Amino acid sequence: MNKIKQSLCAVLLLSLSISGISNAQEVRDSNSAEVLGAGSPLMECFVDTALYDEYATPICWGLETRPDRLTTNANFRIRNVPSDFTILWSDDRCSSDRNVCILRIRVYRPITLEAVVLDNSNGTFTSVSATAFYETDQ
Repeated sequence: MNKIKQSLCAVLLLSLSISGISNAQEVRDSNSAEVLGAGSPLMECFVDTALYDEYATPICWGLETRPDRLTTNANFRIRNVPSDFTILWSDDRCSSDRNVCILRIRVYRPITLEAVVLDNSNGTFTSVSATAFYETDQ
């Protein structure tokens, strides 16, 4: 339990230190066209657990209560990609023509995924990243 508290404190401190970054980026609700921020691509993630999973940016974490689940999926997604894009992911298991990447994650082994989103229509690019944490209460 002490490991969980330490990990959660680290995640909270990291979230607070970069909250200005995430607040300045655009977030669109998938069910509406409402714009909540500024406009460039951003990466978000969730860790697949038995609980309700919701994308978060730039840090996500999942807590598992079953001791036999040592691995699960970390789901990463880049939002606000241009219509004609190429994504250069930091992990070669991710596809350059998709804005979603799903990777296996082990407990207490965070994954930081980075990507460069290329707008093929005008040659510009944006760097994005997110970190997924997977913890257990055992």
